[in-house]
Amino acid sequence: MILSRFMERQLREPARHDPYRSSSKPGGQARCSNCEAINVRGRWLAKLDGQKQLKKLTPEANGNTPKPPEMECPACRQAKEQYALGVIELHGEQWKTKSELVMRTIEKTEEIARARNDQERVLWSRTLRGVTKVYVSLPELARHIGRTLQKAFKGKAKYIRTSEEP
Repeated sequence: MILSRFMERQLREPARHDPYRSSSKPGGQARCSNCEAINVRGRWLAKLDGQKQLKKLTPEANGNTPKPPEMECPACRQAKEQYALGVIELHGEQWKTKSELVMRTIEKTEEIARARNDQERVLWSRTLRGVTKVYVSLPELARHIGRTLQKAFKGKAKYIRTSEEP
């Protein structure tokens, strides 16, 4: 009995408050007006992946397909309103000698993560007083980039969770 309660507590994940993710699905197959991602069954997919999914789901009648409604995807809204849920901070002088390689590694990591979930994106970056901060749409992507940089460049990583994060 005690074990089952313990396991039940571990399996439950606290809900993260994210104002950009809605609990309801948009009607039809919505298309993002900025990045052209397509919402298929409540999940945002990259343009090419979304088109493949739509072809599987909807048979074309007479070659006329209705134009999907346009709206902004959550990641584009986050970028527009400058609301990041994850931050990667690059400190010190040593990484600056390899800054081009570090930034390429971040881009490749984002590309791989975005193949799984189109909403995992690097939103913007900023350098202030020698510290470069890379802002991302989801905390999972920030952790993934941190682990990748740590392994690739033998650096130190420190992970700080917010109270809203599981």
